[in-house]
Amino acid sequence: MSMSPIISLLANIPLTGPNFAEWKRYLTYILVAEEHNFVLTTPRPLALTDESTDAEKEEHKRWHKSNNMAKYYMMMTTMSQTLQLQHQVMDDAATIMLNLIEVFGKSERSARFNIMREILACEMSESSSVHKHVMHMINLFDRLDLLGGGIDGEAKVDIILNTLSKTYETSASMLL
Repeated sequence: MSMSPIISLLANIPLTGPNFAEWKRYLTYILVAEEHNFVLTTPRPLALTDESTDAEKEEHKRWHKSNNMAKYYMMMTTMSQTLQLQHQVMDDAATIMLNLIEVFGKSERSARFNIMREILACEMSESSSVHKHVMHMINLFDRLDLLGGGIDGEAKVDIILNTLSKTYETSASMLL
C-alpha cells in the first residue's frame, strides 16, 4: 500500500515517547482529514442482527473501516516494532490511544509542569533585550501549547508584562 502525502508526514514522526504530544497532534490532523477521527471518541457499534437496518449496517461498516484505518495509521506508519507487538491485540484505535496516553501521558504532564515552572520563574534582567526576552517567553508558550497546556492570549500578555524588568514597569502599565 503506498502512502498518501499526508500520511507520509506522520511516518516522519515516529512515536518515541517524549514526542507523544506532537505525534498525537499530527495523528489527529490526519484522522480528521481522512474522516476517521470519530473512532477515537465513538463507541464500537453493537453487533449486527437479522433485524439491523440498512443505516445500522452502513454505520457498522463505516466505523469498522475507520477503526482499521486509524489503527493502521497509528501502528504501521509510526510505531516501533515493540509498540506494535504490545498493541496488536487491542481491537480498536480508542483502546490503543487510551493505553498510549496512560504510558506516555505522564511524561507529557511532567513536561508541561516544567515549562510552566520556567514561565513562572522567568524574569527579565536589566541588561537583557526586551525583544530577546519576549521571544523566549513566546517560545515557552508555544512549547506549552504543543503539550496541550494552552494559556489564552490575554493571560500570556499579562505574564510577559509581569516578567519585564522594573525599567519597563511604567511602560507596561500604560499598555493596560
